[in-house]
Amino acid sequence: MDYESWYKRAYPLICIVMFLCILALKYHCVVLSLIAAPLGLFTLLLLCWLYYELKEKEYEIRWMMVMLLIVGLIASPGV
Repeated sequence: MDYESWYKRAYPLICIVMFLCILALKYHCVVLSLIAAPLGLFTLLLLCWLYYELKEKEYEIRWMMVMLLIVGLIASPGV
């Protein structure tokens, strides 16, 4: 399995989640938050898996996980 290709796919997923969260905050649309939440959870699980598989990229993956958690907490409905 090529872990580097999965690592390269994580960046667009994070961008999509952040874009959906920003739109949800700007337009007060709960539906966009509900779309972004499972996608963000999938991306976070992917990053957790890659964190243990790609030891040479631990630092970058850790910051990607932190960024995703912060955006998810800010844009989550009900907070």
